[in-house]
Amino acid sequence: MDTPQEGGPLPLDTQRLFQDLTGLPNQGLHEAADYIAGLKEKYREDDFAVPATKKALSEEAFVGIWRDRTDMADSAAWVRHRRK
Repeated sequence: MDTPQEGGPLPLDTQRLFQDLTGLPNQGLHEAADYIAGLKEKYREDDFAVPATKKALSEEAFVGIWRDRTDMADSAAWVRHRRK
């Protein structure tokens, strides 16, 4: 069976699982709910998230894209002019 780490589909009959749960006595439902809560804590999404890599702003791809634009040599002046 696939695990959350592997990311594959789980061959799970959710309808059958629901039927099994609803067929339990009240105490069994409480135990199942507690067990599921423990599993949710164990397999929190944060545990499987890919950590974000932080780049310096100067390393971003968009930096310098207007470097060769002579009309934007002074970007502050260009913005002021455009806002008029």
